[in-house]
Amino acid sequence: MSNVIDIVNLGKRHRRSFALSDLNFQINRSEIFGIVGADGSGKTTLCRILSTLDKPDTGDAVILGYSLKNQFQQLRPLIGYLPEKPAIYNELTVIENIYLVADLRKVDKQTLPNRNSELYKQLKEFASLPAQELSGGTKQKLALYLSTLHNPPILLLDEATTGLDIISRDDLWNNLSELQASGTTIIYAGSDFEEVERFSRLAVLNKGKMQIVGTLPEILTTLPDNRIFTIESSENIPELFRIVKGFPGISTCYLWKENTIRIVLKCGVEKFNAYLYDFLKEGVVVSKATPCIEDFLLTL
Repeated sequence: MSNVIDIVNLGKRHRRSFALSDLNFQINRSEIFGIVGADGSGKTTLCRILSTLDKPDTGDAVILGYSLKNQFQQLRPLIGYLPEKPAIYNELTVIENIYLVADLRKVDKQTLPNRNSELYKQLKEFASLPAQELSGGTKQKLALYLSTLHNPPILLLDEATTGLDIISRDDLWNNLSELQASGTTIIYAGSDFEEVERFSRLAVLNKGKMQIVGTLPEILTTLPDNRIFTIESSENIPELFRIVKGFPGISTCYLWKENTIRIVLKCGVEKFNAYLYDFLKEGVVVSKATPCIEDFLLTL
């Protein structure tokens, strides 16, 4: 499997601090590569740099054989970018938006039905509708088509499923899977932890620094599974959370689901058990848990 992107010592300075610092990793051809991290971790900054909309202050990236720093003009036709807030003209119809971008990309309009053809078919029934009348899911399909109508070998997406319902999310991921199957390399930046299982590999960013790169199972093996627990109760979870959060030896503690607290211990369970029996009442269930990506991110 060959690299299409090789990032070397990449950094970006915002005022007096680094938004990205000394990033080094590779992205393989035809994989869905995830960039994961909390808000402010540098995901959008990295997407803007890789899409050639911004320049790094240090380091470089070689993309499809071109230097990002010195050959960005040659790279632009080879990259599609779907930002969190895509540029769609609401007053124009769907087909007018498509024709406008086709003209900007110098794409022959006669070839459009053959470009990402399945997505084009899905949009065809809305062709005469103004974009402002589209549902959120259909508007995102339009944004995805506009980002890919020039058949770029690399597609970048930033928080592409934000605000979409579950059906629209699945539709988007089905379209991305078809693009991947056709050979497109997809780089997806997001903070929705439920989506990480869709990635071939992922990179975890924290405050602009790379923490780890690998498959999800590889990353989760770095967490000791004998120190992760869930605490479930049908009553007064906020009060229980306040108490448990004060236990010594806890690395992180967070509300995971409606009636569940999830904790990661710094060390063994003996001291934790001693406190547990003092505070927990009948009806509270404590269970060992397998690691998940939230555990990793919240212990950084």
